[in-house]
Amino acid sequence: MNRLLCWLVTALITAPLVALGAPSVQPTEKKEEPARQGKLVFAATTGLEDLGTLSSSFRHARAAKEPGYLSDVVWLIYGHAVVSFDMDPKKLQPQAEVVPNEVVGLSPLVAEGHQVIRY
Repeated sequence: MNRLLCWLVTALITAPLVALGAPSVQPTEKKEEPARQGKLVFAATTGLEDLGTLSSSFRHARAAKEPGYLSDVVWLIYGHAVVSFDMDPKKLQPQAEVVPNEVVGLSPLVAEGHQVIRY
């Protein structure tokens, strides 16, 4: 017991001394903004038969958009994927767009330089 008490007292005394000798933390420099180059389309065609893949396509699109390296990230669903969501176009967020078919939605994106990742 005395050994534990001795160790605890030593630790309480030396910890502040070690902290005083530690190098001071300098404020980090502001990181440069990402270049925002490149465009991706995550095109999901799978539906209820593979909810894991459909969910992954959305998570991957979101993960690609968050760091800000890309100038545009689009999550495009069609085929069975649309049926999985049973979407009412009137209830969608303003940035969501409903197109008559996948070619109408995908063609302009490819023409603008988007790379397609298909799920």
